[in-house]
Amino acid sequence: MSSHLLLVINPGSTSTKLSHFVDTEERFAETLAHSTEELAAFSSITAQAPFRRAAIDDFLTRHRIDPETLSAVVARGGLLRPLEGGVYAVDDAMVRDLTSGVYGHHASNLGGVLARSIADAARCPAFIADPVVVDELEDVLAKEPALVGMIAVPRAQAQEVADRLVAAGVSGLINFAPVRIKVPDGLYVEHMDITTSAEKALFFARERARLRSLDESSATTA
Repeated sequence: MSSHLLLVINPGSTSTKLSHFVDTEERFAETLAHSTEELAAFSSITAQAPFRRAAIDDFLTRHRIDPETLSAVVARGGLLRPLEGGVYAVDDAMVRDLTSGVYGHHASNLGGVLARSIADAARCPAFIADPVVVDELEDVLAKEPALVGMIAVPRAQAQEVADRLVAAGVSGLINFAPVRIKVPDGLYVEHMDITTSAEKALFFARERARLRSLDESSATTA
């Protein structure tokens, strides 16, 4: 049985993580760091694709990996419509959505774009695995019921998530979203004000630094 050679790509905001697998054995792994100065030269995340592609090509060259020997290129999934966990082929429609940012702009969007670019040149398939938009809330709660749910989403999505959690059977909510949510009578909600907590932490951190500076000054003059 012939081996399967995979290139795995995980683009982050300031790095691109790469791995080369032969079947289930990782042969090479590397994190390519991208400085803020380098990335500042690009007008958008999408515009970084050629720059990151060149860095990946260099990785392949340095490790003597012939792209044409690859069985597939697999990348971290980006911002797409809500999907179930799994592996998805990167087609033209997905590339358009990731490139245009129709569901949002994020470095993970480059994963599918880069995978498809390299796979096309290598004449092999491209996939994304477990996109960041995986949404299996109801399925998970049906299998593993929870008493309390946490909400940590943007303001616009908070009420929808709360409604879904309530419908799935939770009895309490901890809300980190910057908005008050409405729930049925009798269901407890703890609203967490992150802004106020951050301001308190910053105040006491500055106060501690001030007192430490005073102590050091007193010790110096004593």
